Parts: sequence; C-alpha cells; structure tokens
Amino acid sequence: TILQSSMPGLKLNEIIDNIDILWDSILSENFIFNFKNGLYIKAYDTLEKESRKITSSFQSKLIKIRKQSETELNKQEGSDDFTLICSNVVNELRKTAGTLEENLKSELQRFFEENQFIDILEEWRIPKLHEYDAKAKKAVYYEITKLQTHVEEIGLRNKISSQLDQYRKTVVTKAKDLAKEFSDDSSE
Repeated sequence: TILQSSMPGLKLNEIIDNIDILWDSILSENFIFNFKNGLYIKAYDTLEKESRKITSSFQSKLIKIRKQSETELNKQEGSDDFTLICSNVVNELRKTAGTLEENLKSELQRFFEENQFIDILEEWRIPKLHEYDAKAKKAVYYEITKLQTHVEEIGLRNKISSQLDQYRKTVVTKAKDLAKEFSDDSSE
C-alpha cells in the first residue's frame, strides 16, 4: 500500500491486464501475418501448377506437330519440289505454333481472371506472362530447329544417295572399260 500511494498512474493489476491485452494482440497479429503468408503461398502454388500444366501442354502439342511434320517430309522425300515442301512445312509449324501460343496465353489470362486468389495473383500476372512468353518462344525455336535439322538430314541423305549412285555408275563404267581393254589385250 505504501508503494501504491506514492506512485501515480496504473496499479499492478492494471499493468498485468494491459500486458495480457498487448500479448494477445501480438499473437493475433502474428496469426494474421501467418494466415496472409499461407494465402500467398497457396495462391502462388496454384499459379505454378497451372503455369506448369499450360506450358507442358503447349510443349507436348508442339512436339506432336513437329513429329507429324517430319512424317510428312519423310513421305515427300523423293519429290522434285522437296525444298519448297520443306519451307512450307517449316512455315506451317511456325504459324501453328503462334496460334497455339496465343490460345494457351489466353488460357493463362483466363486463369488469372477467374481464380479465387485474383487480388493476390495480380502482382504476379505480368512477370508470369513474360516468363510464359519466353518459355513459349524458346520451345518454338527448339522445335523449329529440330525440324530444320531433320530437313538437313534428309538433304544430306539424298545427296549421299545420289553421290553413291554416281560413284556406282562410275565404277561400273570403269569396270566395263577395263574389262574391254583386258579382253582386247588378251585377244591380241
């Protein structure tokens, strides 16, 4: 009682109550902070899953189209206008890849617009779209390069085949000439 009468302000019970209120506030603030972090993590995880799904779908469709193009080129291998066919097939792959890229980009846009975490995802929209564009361009470049490599292989195979045919013809002609010379020498 001596201590209480000489000190103006709060009593010991009031200080303990204020500390309890302050502690509860700190805990609830931390809870809210963790809750917000949990929402951000869940939103980003959802975004990553959707982005991976869209990207892998794009790549698998692109691979399928390239393989179909390779099959078409293999069928047309011996034709006279093979180089024209090759350039048409490569241009068709580029065109189809562009259409696919736009379709899948709109699917990613739709995901951003229709997601339950739309407010949280908004800050990641632009970076993810740029990342998707970069991945799509890289995949298209890779598949077109593979298709062009296939075209070059077909060209080399045709060149080697024609050189081999020419070599065989030359060898047969020389063999006939040598056989004729030998027969002429032996008859004399």
